[in-house]
Amino acid sequence: MTFFARDVAAFGSLVIFVATIAVWGEVLFAVH
Repeated sequence: MTFFARDVAAFGSLVIFVATIAVWGEVLFAVH
């Protein structure tokens, strides 16, 4: 159960990271 929770947390962090990069990409693209 601990490993599962750890994987979910890691996956969630990755999703948030990718989402943040995507948002920044949209913002920079909009600025230009």
